Amino acid sequence: MFSKPTPKTAAALTNRIGAIAASPALEASVYCDASDRKDRAARAPAFKPASVVLPAGEVFKVVMKNVSANGARIEFFRKHTLSKRLYLTEPSLPLSTWAEVIWQWDGAAGIKFIAGPAVSTGE
Repeated sequence: MFSKPTPKTAAALTNRIGAIAASPALEASVYCDASDRKDRAARAPAFKPASVVLPAGEVFKVVMKNVSANGARIEFFRKHTLSKRLYLTEPSLPLSTWAEVIWQWDGAAGIKFIAGPAVSTGE
């Protein structure tokens, strides 16, 4: 199944690795907005563990990504359809707020922070 590399295949692999190493790195933390909306707040990349509390009281863990003053992208590792409104807590920012789900797709959702009464997360 596997054979010892020949000098020709070893040289090809070395050349390929050299070409990859010489290519410029991509900017992974650069975000751009393709829409013409001017009211969208600037986003910053993040990887913050947080908790979501649904209106029925169910609590589960999420990860907050590209956070702005108005909202965030959250990702979660279980198949779950979120309710339209949820409570988000993240202790290191600190953030404890109601949020509205704007979009949801395959374990990720875009949320918009909204004002509302505080709830206890039980944590």
